[in-house]
Amino acid sequence: MSTDRSDTPAPEGLRSAIENLAAPGSDGLARRGCTRPDQLAIDFDESYTAFVAGLSVLPSEAQLEALQNLDRQLESMSDPALQAKWTAQAMKTDPDWETVRSLARAVRSAFEW
Repeated sequence: MSTDRSDTPAPEGLRSAIENLAAPGSDGLARRGCTRPDQLAIDFDESYTAFVAGLSVLPSEAQLEALQNLDRQLESMSDPALQAKWTAQAMKTDPDWETVRSLARAVRSAFEW
């Protein structure tokens, strides 16, 4: 019996946060209507937390793993010494932001969005 459930619903806020993080360069900022990359991470964190807290059906292993990988990547960038990563320019040029975009696309794929 498979535990994969690709039909696990995700709140619109989570999907929107993922779409903003998956957007090329700093396009996610424009989509969100903000100028600070940390707001995109905050949106994801808040919507991910709400998603987990409100679960009535467990997500598939692939969905959960994709969300956790993205969460870990953003967390790894949150050290105050890495403040330079949290600019619109860094979103376009820093390899860590390309990793964020790739992991956000993996979440989209896992949820089949």
